[in-house]
Amino acid sequence: MTSAACLAVLLLSTAPEATVPERAAEAYKAERWAEAAELFAEAYEQEPDPKYIYAAAQASRLAGDCASAVPQYRTFLEVNDLPAAEADARDNLEQCEAELADREGDTTAPADSSDAEVPPPVLPPDSGPAPERVEQPPEKTPARRWYADPLGGALLATGVVSLAVGGGLYGQARADQRTANESEREPIYEQRINRAATLSRAAIGLFAVGGAAVLAASIRYALVGTRHRRRKVALGPRGLRF
Repeated sequence: MTSAACLAVLLLSTAPEATVPERAAEAYKAERWAEAAELFAEAYEQEPDPKYIYAAAQASRLAGDCASAVPQYRTFLEVNDLPAAEADARDNLEQCEAELADREGDTTAPADSSDAEVPPPVLPPDSGPAPERVEQPPEKTPARRWYADPLGGALLATGVVSLAVGGGLYGQARADQRTANESEREPIYEQRINRAATLSRAAIGLFAVGGAAVLAASIRYALVGTRHRRRKVALGPRGLRF
């Protein structure tokens, strides 16, 4: 089964400080699927990372609990930033939906015995409330790429505009200074030299503001990029890992 091999590395690479993911990984490795699904769902509530809801869906499906796996797969497909796992998740979702449709068809058939409503034995006893909890996961804003960060963009725009305006003022100040030096009339000289000094001071202030804003934008982009790389699920040669 490709999904089981795909998750093997994922489960073994959980961060050491994450207690709930560690327990979930141990349960998955021991093939205690229902327990692993519940723990991964709990881990997703604590940290809404797509890898946890994907692992919960896989464990639910392996436990035979497609009723829980279907909403989990759907949630993963809505919030995931891992295109490499999307095809596998869609295939498993279709498989579970088909299985649930078959079961629904079986329950509509007439039954003579009084125990016809007993759920299939493959379902874990606590599978009833699980879908309800997973269907409404905590809302998660998809992780932004570093270049789409609004604060970084605002800082960068401020810096660029300040530098551009400062450059224009500085150019005008140099032009006024040249005009003053070439003028033989004292009123024109004083007017242009005074304006050149004022424009130069304004340009220097804008250069300082613009430079600081561009530097702050660079630092912000670096922080956002580092955070995004830490949360991204990568696909390695041996399967899914994080």
